[in-house]
Amino acid sequence: MPSPGRPSTSTAANTTSEQGVSPTLTGRTNVGTVEDLHHSASKVCGLTDFGSDDYLEALGVLLDSYQRDAGLTELGSKMSRFFLRGALVARALSEASWAAHPTHTETQITRPIFVTGLPRTGTTALHRLLAADPQHQALEMWLADFPQPRPPARHLG
Repeated sequence: MPSPGRPSTSTAANTTSEQGVSPTLTGRTNVGTVEDLHHSASKVCGLTDFGSDDYLEALGVLLDSYQRDAGLTELGSKMSRFFLRGALVARALSEASWAAHPTHTETQITRPIFVTGLPRTGTTALHRLLAADPQHQALEMWLADFPQPRPPARHLG
């Protein structure tokens, strides 16, 4: 029986299923290799250019640590693989988008506004308030997750 406040494995598997992760557990407790993750990400997005190789050493160290130190369960392994593959898909999509729009790096941003603060101090409310103003263009969460040249805002178009 799971401890109070902590979901059982079946609850976690059902949640991941709702989020697009198959709950089928295969007995695999390693996350995979760098090459394996790249191949899996390429299958998802159809792209093979992940940009510069500056992240590969760190990814290898992380995967080695998962294998050696983490003691992941089947579900933990599957979820870790899912999140790492998602990061690689985001990287490939970002690279493709920047390659398709190379002049976006020359776009000038005049008078940017940065909202910073401690948690629970109203920063999200302020960010949303500024984003509601047609004179401002806010960073949407999808764009933060998949950095790329952003389309024009509908009200700035």
